[in-house]
Amino acid sequence: MKRKGIRSADSCICFARFYEERHGIHLSKDNAISAFYIFSRLLKADGYCYYAQKILVISQYGVACAKLLALNIRNGYGKEIRAVVPAEAYEYVEDEPTEFDVILTDIGKNRKMYLDLLSYHLPILQVEFLPFQFRCPELDTYLSEVQKNCEWTILKKQYFYRTNLISKEGVFQYLADLFEQYGVGRQEFLTHMRENDSYVEMERENGVVLLPVLSGGLQQQQIAVLLNKNAIVWNHNRSQIFVCYNRLASYQTNQMLDGVLRRFVHISAETATGWSTAARSRWACSTRTAVYKPVLKDKAAGSCQSYNIPTHNLIY
Repeated sequence: MKRKGIRSADSCICFARFYEERHGIHLSKDNAISAFYIFSRLLKADGYCYYAQKILVISQYGVACAKLLALNIRNGYGKEIRAVVPAEAYEYVEDEPTEFDVILTDIGKNRKMYLDLLSYHLPILQVEFLPFQFRCPELDTYLSEVQKNCEWTILKKQYFYRTNLISKEGVFQYLADLFEQYGVGRQEFLTHMRENDSYVEMERENGVVLLPVLSGGLQQQQIAVLLNKNAIVWNHNRSQIFVCYNRLASYQTNQMLDGVLRRFVHISAETATGWSTAARSRWACSTRTAVYKPVLKDKAAGSCQSYNIPTHNLIY
């Protein structure tokens, strides 16, 4: 609860508010959170992954070897892989490569065969194919960078605010002023925040407090990250980072938002402050990077803008 289940906890708040409106009974925090594992189980049942990739596998040893690796990759990565397709190197050069996101191959740079792959203008991960290989560090790193860059499409530098607040109510008042600009009534917002705080414990680890806005009226994703000068006592613990956010109907956006919030729970105030001045300093790879065009092609759900992919183990 301190680190995981952010959307499940938000669902518990919605449930507690619904129960009070329907039956006139204000649930205690213990009763409100009792539905946590039900919501968690339901959310995990969905197999959608916003950074899932479509991978082309080509082996210098032929399509049989590529098929074995493709099967292992599918079993090892599950929903992180949208599709994995094995192919012969010379068989695929005639086709259009834009349907894939990345190429996985054991073809060395000193082989003439790899020149055909360069013309696809896709990230190419060089890996060593092993019979019982279900995961590989090169693909792990690639997927991690895709996920981070995708999440950064909803977290902008202007969402960070340096504050010098001294109380919980001061945080609510400050956020009410911000969200009033987005069309949320000030008093309505304050009431909403106070009710949420009475339903479910908002404190998380590392001095982070997550403050969801779960009422209607907001048509765009809004996030406000308050980096307070000093830690203040919230309910039980001292907190210094206050993250206020709303949820939209888009399942993809909600998944990306969950990824962003999980990162806040695992960082310190100093690191978060670094994000506000150098937005990608902690998430971007420390090695030289190459920028590729969007990988997610789900136009209905929206796509990410570009990905910074680490260039080690990549072919250019």
